[in-house]
Amino acid sequence: MLQLTKLGAAIVAGAMIMPLAALAAAPDNLGDAAVAPKTAPALISPLEYRLGTEMVVRDWVLCVSETVAETLAKARAVGVEEALAAYSDLKASKSCGQFAQMRVVLRKSLYASAAEDNARVFSAAVSIGGHWANAFVVEGSLPAEH
Repeated sequence: MLQLTKLGAAIVAGAMIMPLAALAAAPDNLGDAAVAPKTAPALISPLEYRLGTEMVVRDWVLCVSETVAETLAKARAVGVEEALAAYSDLKASKSCGQFAQMRVVLRKSLYASAAEDNARVFSAAVSIGGHWANAFVVEGSLPAEH
């Protein structure tokens, strides 16, 4: 009987120590460990974006106003040549600029082209030099940075 009592006590002690050992081995910031890892951007852009979520976009155009951004998206609906011509004029007037990579938080979808080019305009917060600024971004209006 004494052997059985000692064995029971050992099992109970082991059951209490095992979770403590696992907790000691866990990272200090358990909240961060539960966050899903960010995936690399897909080769094909999704048709819908999550509003209010910070993300990195590639080859999007940053514009100073909604009107200017829509001008570029509408030119793209006509064709690539028209989009490049419109972009050239807007870039010269410092109204738009294409970025190889930008950190953005999309706030609202403002315009979506009905053409197959899927050019879209969003109001967004854009990280510029480590500071967030309100702006308008256009996705799908130009080919990759030229």
